[in-house]
Amino acid sequence: MNNSLYRSLCFVESKIVFLEELFVVAVNYLMIGVIAWQVACRYIFTIPTPWAEEMARYIFVWMSFVACAIATNKNKHIEIDLISTIIEKRAVNIQRALGNLNKITYIVSIIFLMIMTNIYFQYLMQIFMRGQRSPALKVLLAVPMSAIFAGALLMIFHYICLLIIPERIRSEYKTEGEE
Repeated sequence: MNNSLYRSLCFVESKIVFLEELFVVAVNYLMIGVIAWQVACRYIFTIPTPWAEEMARYIFVWMSFVACAIATNKNKHIEIDLISTIIEKRAVNIQRALGNLNKITYIVSIIFLMIMTNIYFQYLMQIFMRGQRSPALKVLLAVPMSAIFAGALLMIFHYICLLIIPERIRSEYKTEGEE
C-alpha cells in the first residue's frame, strides 16, 4: 500500500473514533439522566419507574463495548507484559522484537474476535428470530445484546488498522490532527 492509502485509512479510522467517542459521551449523559430521573421518581415523587434501571443497564452495556473499541484504537487495553519484559531484557533489537510481538498480538486478537463474532452472530440471530422482549421496556432483546457484536466488529476494524498502518504514518496523522 502507498502512503495515500494509509493516510486515507487513518482519516476514516479517525472519523470512526470521533463518532465512537461522541456516542460514548452522549449515552453516558443519557445514562446519568435516566438514573437521576429514577432517583427523583423513587425518593422525591414516590413514583415507581421500572423501566429506568433496565434502560440504564442497556445503555451501560452499549457504552462499555463501544468504549472497548476506543481502547483498542488507542492500544490501551489491559495487557500482561511478562513476555515484553523478558524481551526488553534479552533482545538485541528491542524495538523490532516488541513490534513483532505487537503484530502477533493483533493477529491473535483479530482471529479470536472473528471467531467470537461469528458464534455470537448466530446466537444473536436466534434471539432475534424468537422475538424475545425485555420485561420493562418491551424492546427486542436483540437490540441491547447486539452491543457485543457491534463492539467486536469495531475492535476488529481497529486491530486491522493497527496491524497494517505503519506507526510513522499513524503518529504523523495524529500530530496533524492535534494541531
